[in-house]
Amino acid sequence: MEDITRLTVHELVEKLNKNELSSEKIVKAYKARIEDKEKDVKAFITTTLDEAEKEAVKVDEERKSGAKSSFAGVPIGIKDNLC
Repeated sequence: MEDITRLTVHELVEKLNKNELSSEKIVKAYKARIEDKEKDVKAFITTTLDEAEKEAVKVDEERKSGAKSSFAGVPIGIKDNLC
């Protein structure tokens, strides 16, 4: 089975466009990885994983009717500890 979290952003977009993956499935894969690794790596101060799942469902519906951004549905991490 393919590890979604190892795909490049371009591969994710391609699979979203071909309906081979959903935004919801991508977010769930990243959520599982973060929950598994975060206790060891402490990469995030804040996560909004539950909200991301809800948004992914919305984005999947929007993509069906032609999303505005080709990157819609691809999760990102934003550094939140900058001064």
